[in-house]
Amino acid sequence: MFTCQYCGSKPPSVILEVDHIFPKSKGGKDSIDNLLCSCFDCNRGKSDRTLDVSPISNEVKNKLIKERANQLKEYHKYTLQIENILEEQFDMVMDSYFNFYEYYKVKDRFAIKRFIKELGFEDVSFAMDKAAHVTNSSGDCMRYFFGICHNMKRQRNEGN
Repeated sequence: MFTCQYCGSKPPSVILEVDHIFPKSKGGKDSIDNLLCSCFDCNRGKSDRTLDVSPISNEVKNKLIKERANQLKEYHKYTLQIENILEEQFDMVMDSYFNFYEYYKVKDRFAIKRFIKELGFEDVSFAMDKAAHVTNSSGDCMRYFFGICHNMKRQRNEGN
C-alpha cells in the first residue's frame, strides 16, 4: 500500500525501502513473507534487530479490523444458514411425529436438534418414524425415539 509499516508514512514525504522482518544477517530470506515496506528512518532505526511482533501501521490495523469485521459478518450469515437448515430438518423429523400425535414438549426440541447435529438428519428421521409407528402415546413415542438415538450414538462411539 506504499506505506511504511512501522510509522504509516507515505511518499513523497518519505522514501520507502524494502525491509526484512527477520534480518538477512541472521538468516532471513528474501521471500515475500519476510519483506515489508518501511521508510528510510524506520529501516535504519530497526537495523538488523529482530522484532517479537511485526510492526503494523494504523492504516494497516484499520484495514485488518475491517477485514475481521467482514469475516465475522460472513461467519454470522453462515451460522444463520446452518441454523435455518437445522430448523427445516427438525420440522421434517417432526412431520412423522405429527402424523400420529398433536403435541410435544418444547424442551424436547433442543434434544432433537442436538441428535440431528450428532447423528445426521437421515438417522434421526428414521428413528422418529420408527418410534411414531410403534407407540401408542406421545410420551412413549419420545421415550422410544430418544432410546433409539442414544443407542445409535453409543454404537458409533464404540465403533471409534
